[in-house]
Amino acid sequence: MGEFEKGIIIPDFHERLTGARYFKGLDALRFYAKMGWDAAYRQLRDELLQLPE
Repeated sequence: MGEFEKGIIIPDFHERLTGARYFKGLDALRFYAKMGWDAAYRQLRDELLQLPE
């Protein structure tokens, strides 16, 4: 039985996962902006804007 087949229920899993993506994404945007990596910044920004609200 795999790790994801144990039947563990995580409340609001998808909402929490989306929040984690926003959290890590915003940190990455800060890093890209500081480094001056405009292309990476724009690409990640566009990906974050496509995440569900």
